[in-house]
Amino acid sequence: MKNNMNNYEKRHTSHNTDFFADEISNCGNIEEFRKKVLQNLNSQEELWKEKINSILDNFSGSDAKFARLCDVSKMTVSKWRNGAVPRNRDTFIRIGLAADYNIADMNELLNRYGNYSGLYSKNISDCICIFVLNKYSGEEKVSMYNEILNRFSEAVNNEDTYAKFMVTAVFDKKLADVKNKYELEAFINQYADVFKTEYKSFYVYIKLLINENYIYHSDNASNLAVSKDVEEMAAAQGWTASLKKCVSEIYNETWIPNRNMIISLGIHLSMTHEQIDNMLKMVHMEPLYSKNIFESVIMYILDSAMNDKMFDIDSDNFYPDDLLKYADRILDMLDIEEVKEFALELSGERGDEI
Repeated sequence: MKNNMNNYEKRHTSHNTDFFADEISNCGNIEEFRKKVLQNLNSQEELWKEKINSILDNFSGSDAKFARLCDVSKMTVSKWRNGAVPRNRDTFIRIGLAADYNIADMNELLNRYGNYSGLYSKNISDCICIFVLNKYSGEEKVSMYNEILNRFSEAVNNEDTYAKFMVTAVFDKKLADVKNKYELEAFINQYADVFKTEYKSFYVYIKLLINENYIYHSDNASNLAVSKDVEEMAAAQGWTASLKKCVSEIYNETWIPNRNMIISLGIHLSMTHEQIDNMLKMVHMEPLYSKNIFESVIMYILDSAMNDKMFDIDSDNFYPDDLLKYADRILDMLDIEEVKEFALELSGERGDEI
């Protein structure tokens, strides 16, 4: 009996990821979702509140200075102090850089407090981050990360680069041997196609999805096709400038994937939970994570939309913007701090990054 109770407690008290995912999928309405899921995720806010206050209290400068290093407002840092969890993996990385973290500390920050995957050397921004964490200290980590990151797109698009397949462990070793920013730039130029190839299947998938399902052309009989081109589609759905830039760069095969933008793109393209998880896997990211407040809300939106047959393209009642409108409505009803910025992204406005 004692062992059975321990198993029960492990499943329900510890709230393992599979349990939360099942709870989200089985929620019949938004109030049930609040009670069964959101109330049990409040501990994440407390965990983060303790962590970020420890980081800020040990930081040598003011909160305003920390905000500047993270490229957010002082108000955003104040929200962090009160428990608001950043909704963006890139923001966690900038926090780690400002806190002068090493690679192990950065990965712990991403995994434990952000519920995101750790640094991956074949992701170009992560590659730059790994280099900076190894070679610089203090505020120089932030300045060098920004400087090198701002130059990487040109390196990736250099036509003189060549493709060379290698396993990640070998690639990691070569990156570890890079001594300074000039060698890193040469490294990125030399292996640009290694980075670019990593996302090739993702680029192709998104372009095919938009072209075959959403854009009118002579052999397209899909009832999803509502626009003559991507620009018209963007105008009809009220895309933000950041989403337009994302899709433009996908078509040019230069976009470096951002987790929240992938989720936003999935909702705009009326993708299912499974399809969004597949997109994330294509770019070496973890599937939607049920113990992350923001992503649990996205999972509820997608799972409840599936239960309501919102993805049934053969239905006479189907319309491709239904998921977008439904997501906007649910986000507005929940009014949760962690998802407000994403709600602005969907509604065509964009505020300060949390």
